[in-house]
Amino acid sequence: MWLLSTDRAELHYFTDPETVPGSYAILSHVWGKKEQLFHQTPKYDEDLLLQRPNARDAASKKVRQICIIAQQDRFRWLWDDTCCINKDSSAELSEAINSMYRYYSLAAVCYAYLADVPSNRFSCDPEGPFAKSRWQMHGWTLQELIAAPVVKLISSDWQKLGTKMRHARFLSRITNIPVEVLLMDKPVTSFSIAQRMSWAYKRETTRVEDRAYSLMGIFAVNMTTIYGEGERAFQRLQEEIMEQSIDPSLFAWGSFSGMSSHERSAGHEHTKYESYLLARSPDDFNPSDSGRTRFLPNAFRSLTHIDLHSSRMKEIPTFTMTPYGCLCRLMCFGFGELTLAWMGCGWDGFEGETRSLWLLLRRCQDPPPDESKPLYHCVALSTGYRQGSRLVGLSEADWPWASFTLRPQELYIALWHTTPKGQASSPIPLVLQHERIRTPFRITWESVSAAFDGWKLESTPTVEFDWDGEAPIAFCFLRYDGLAQQSTLWFVLGVCDLAEPR
Repeated sequence: MWLLSTDRAELHYFTDPETVPGSYAILSHVWGKKEQLFHQTPKYDEDLLLQRPNARDAASKKVRQICIIAQQDRFRWLWDDTCCINKDSSAELSEAINSMYRYYSLAAVCYAYLADVPSNRFSCDPEGPFAKSRWQMHGWTLQELIAAPVVKLISSDWQKLGTKMRHARFLSRITNIPVEVLLMDKPVTSFSIAQRMSWAYKRETTRVEDRAYSLMGIFAVNMTTIYGEGERAFQRLQEEIMEQSIDPSLFAWGSFSGMSSHERSAGHEHTKYESYLLARSPDDFNPSDSGRTRFLPNAFRSLTHIDLHSSRMKEIPTFTMTPYGCLCRLMCFGFGELTLAWMGCGWDGFEGETRSLWLLLRRCQDPPPDESKPLYHCVALSTGYRQGSRLVGLSEADWPWASFTLRPQELYIALWHTTPKGQASSPIPLVLQHERIRTPFRITWESVSAAFDGWKLESTPTVEFDWDGEAPIAFCFLRYDGLAQQSTLWFVLGVCDLAEPR
């Protein structure tokens, strides 16, 4: 661990943060366009100490000012991620990222520098600069705010604005982090996986992988950092959490709802990530839904029609990663073509009632490699064109429980990266591009998906009406509402060969 000396801004190496004499201060901030890096920061050299000027005088303004503040607070050492991590070494970078939460939790004080909040405009106004600061919505600052016992807020003009403890209630409203966490009254582990994920909702990082890496400490997991893997990093994070936690709320993402008899299940599409067990990003854990999900192993006690004396009801849900999918052992019951799997969680609905949370599953229509091991996909309930919900909250009053048989069941649930995407369920593998005409046109699949969310490219039929010159190309889109294919949309694209308009 490299630390800056606050008097000279020179790098010193320590084998472990717990061995630093007198502890250390640490900086929380959002990177600017020009930051002082590791290779631009001199290392301590006792032989040259009297021969060279004070390096702090030549340091960047941010490094110089934070060193001065820390020294005034009687701290000899400071950690700043811009210049205390050798990012040219992948091993050192990975070690620092995996140790980041520990670094902040062991620091005597954390200075949170708010580069866009001047001291004369600081207030607890929900529309003010403090509430809108980039620091509030940055991915890395989430774990820094939670891990550090003492956080002092610093304005853009280097004035102290108060502490995390003093502004805990306002910070809680802005960040969705419970006050009890900010005040250190409750440990992070007392909140469900889904609740902790919801704290990262809509937070931003420069690299997509960092959205996952910045959460490792909050879930007490470690994994290798692989920049370039993209969204796969968040998939790996969830897999690591599964290996170390029995909390099924990890799968409690997407929209939630109650369940009505007039709602029907939509089919699953292999190209839609909602059909799979794991979320795509923290943004799938909306605080209004996932943020109210609690891990309640004894939630069945509220369902008096179920025989709780059965030993089978006392089994803890388990999850095992396989190349075929996630092998889950859950309490389930069949409801028509659906299988409802208990998530072991309670959902605090808007009516104030805690409901047991269930995941909606349906057997994959594609023939499985092994008939004894069918693969299941997540599905949604929908009515008309309304967006469906992949999870439902049920209470004792919702269903005649005595008519269903609840039993432990082992089933494989599909994972995005391990499930083959069959041709029948995949988008047509082509770019909307016509090469036969002299001026080719190109429409990317991403732009079509963004403009026509919910529509599926079904075919490229032949244009049946007469056409002079080069034949155009047609695209047929279908919209599926969960009950039937209701709407058809055609695009016919071509280029007129006439030299002059008629």
